[in-house]
Amino acid sequence: MKKLAAFLFVFVLLCLPLKGKEFTFRICHIPEHPWQTNLLVINPGDSDLALQLHHISENGNEAVGDMLTLSPGGTTLLNADAIGNGGTGWLACDGDTAPAVVLSYRYSDSKSICRFPLSPDKTSTKWLLPLPSDGPSDWYGIAAANFGDNTVQLTVAGIKEGNIIEQITLSIGKNQKAVDTLSHIFRELNFQRPEWLLLTAPVAMPAPIGIAGNNSQDRHLFFSAEALVPAGEDQARYAIPHVAESNWDSTVELINPDSSSLEATLYRPYKIPCARPLSDTLLHPLGTASIDIYKTGEPGPLVINSRIPVVARLRYHYKDSPSVCSFFLENRWSRKWILPDTKENYLSWHGIAMGNPLSVPVEVTITAYTADGPVAGNTRTVENGGKWVGLAWQWFSDYEETAPNLSEVIYFLIESNVQLSAPLLIAGNTAQDRHVFLPGIPVNEPDTFTKSGPALGNYWPTAGWRECRPEEAGMDSSKLRKARDYAANPAINTHGLLVIRDGYILAEQYFRGNSESTIRHSFSIAKSFASCLTGIALDRGEIPGLDIPIYTFFPEWQQPDTPAIKKRITLRELLTMTSGIKWNQDAPDYDLDRMILSGDYVSYALNKAVVHEPGTYWQYSNGGAALFSGIIQSATGKTPEEYANEALFPEIGFQYDMWESDRAGHSTTAWGIHTTVRQFAKFGYLYLNDGNWDGNQVISKNYVALSGQPVSGSVNWYGFLWWLKPSLENWENSPVPDNLIIAWGKYSQQIFVMPDQNLLVLRFGNDLYSTTDEWDEVEFLSLILDAIKE
Repeated sequence: MKKLAAFLFVFVLLCLPLKGKEFTFRICHIPEHPWQTNLLVINPGDSDLALQLHHISENGNEAVGDMLTLSPGGTTLLNADAIGNGGTGWLACDGDTAPAVVLSYRYSDSKSICRFPLSPDKTSTKWLLPLPSDGPSDWYGIAAANFGDNTVQLTVAGIKEGNIIEQITLSIGKNQKAVDTLSHIFRELNFQRPEWLLLTAPVAMPAPIGIAGNNSQDRHLFFSAEALVPAGEDQARYAIPHVAESNWDSTVELINPDSSSLEATLYRPYKIPCARPLSDTLLHPLGTASIDIYKTGEPGPLVINSRIPVVARLRYHYKDSPSVCSFFLENRWSRKWILPDTKENYLSWHGIAMGNPLSVPVEVTITAYTADGPVAGNTRTVENGGKWVGLAWQWFSDYEETAPNLSEVIYFLIESNVQLSAPLLIAGNTAQDRHVFLPGIPVNEPDTFTKSGPALGNYWPTAGWRECRPEEAGMDSSKLRKARDYAANPAINTHGLLVIRDGYILAEQYFRGNSESTIRHSFSIAKSFASCLTGIALDRGEIPGLDIPIYTFFPEWQQPDTPAIKKRITLRELLTMTSGIKWNQDAPDYDLDRMILSGDYVSYALNKAVVHEPGTYWQYSNGGAALFSGIIQSATGKTPEEYANEALFPEIGFQYDMWESDRAGHSTTAWGIHTTVRQFAKFGYLYLNDGNWDGNQVISKNYVALSGQPVSGSVNWYGFLWWLKPSLENWENSPVPDNLIIAWGKYSQQIFVMPDQNLLVLRFGNDLYSTTDEWDEVEFLSLILDAIKE
């Protein structure tokens, strides 16, 4: 009876619905004997992972394997005995984090082993399969499977020199697969070999598999097809971590699956905030190109960039040997990567290549795992624009005699403080005629961008912000994530995003080692703070009016020899950057550097000449903004920092880490406020509410409205030290609201205030270290606004 009870308990346990996320890995092809098919499964998550293998035989019968559980960090190898021979299958997993899964094929007991990572739940209606251009292959084939309920018509087109040279449609029944060589599929080719295959289906299918081999059956290539991304939905930006030495041929093969020409740029990220283009490649519709990246003379990392999606495959070929390894490059970046090791006994060395295509140094930790858990770990700095490449043991020790024993290592866990592109595992034999190149598998961190929970009524965030689901405030979570995905492009170098509507934080995410508690520099956002303090002083009568000449605040300008033109500058003109004060924003005669070196920013600005009649010429000026420090102190008897701590910050619960001053003791009003993104949001929220905070009119509604009015019809992009909609590129005919105002700091620190939508969006970053000029405020805000439900 006890045995029966125990059996029932286990049975019920296995039949209970699983509580985590579900992930499915489809296996389109399980070859017949003597082929062996293996699956290596690694659980990179922090909780248990349940998995179960399903096998569909050639005649369509399904067999379900035992339910297995992997503990955090655990691994299992499902071999041919578990997977079976022939047919197709899938691995069903349930857990908090998607596992890393590597599919491998081996012919009999040969040394021909091919492996590649599987992606969970990845389907598409269009797939691309390039064919090897050289190497030991005598034949080429494809395998595609239908896991749907209805027969699928799969069209296979052979492409060469931009033309379709042959096309055929394969009919694949329910739970069936199509496997054949190209010479048999394309009977009319007359020995023409396509450069690549385009596979299309009316319904989404999992990735087909390309197969190549020699007649001796001791050299093979298996590779998963690449899904085609519709134009406009993604950007092709691929990082190449490693360019091998002269005894290797290192090439990138590019394919343009689009109907229009495109240009792909190969460049080398430098150790300065820019990138040097190495080559531009024009790809005609359906065309291909091969770039010998070794001939660039650069060791890597390198980056390929194209505005239209392109398919890129990285290929390594050792000298004149038959050893060729290739894999697709993917636009995937992560702070965690799984790098599975390979245990074949004929491979005598194992290496790692880790590139840093960013312009900032990155701290990287690599931990080696065996079946018993972690056995070694070490952290190194990979310099900006540099790479680390070497034998695996060298990461952990500079001396072989002190290196850990890595003979039983199953995988390496690679973690970095910012998102990086995929590392590489490189393994080979002493004869250098057998190699394995395997890109890392990204560990998907939990997506916490959109918040959860209900909105609990009206409140003011004086003591802190509340959070709720975007849908509670009339916004769509999935569409907000599209905006996040755009801003998260590593080329843009976003550090923090915050979306607030109806007073609730709906979405928030930080990148590159930043967090909610990271202290950020305002840069020129401080100018908008200076405008606010000026408005408060006007409301209190401490400043008589907007049209008061500013010379009345400065004894230096009240002398008999003061030029009359200086005495005509009003406060309004200083607020709108139309003072006429000479200011050079550009090198080499860069006034900002000279002002900083002077140590007294107010005096430096006062000593500048006035070269335009006040009110007639707009010139962005840090010097003009610096004068507000002197004006506020003269009018109120307090520095701007002291005045803010009396009249502004306590009213809105604003806390900060530092407000910079020059050596003369002036609080900087052109830049210099340091606090978190959430604290900066309180300032934006004050303006979103017309200067009112919890019933208290901190700054007059009229002054807030004037701050968002353009200087004039011809200068429509600027208000009272706030930027307006026309300051954005491509602003015309965009969905961005006309009454948008922006507090805007250098390197795109931005507070977007949209009163009509009761919406506040903050983006903080560091465009100094962006590798491209991809950041487009209109595109980003359009995605945010599209998330608002009608």
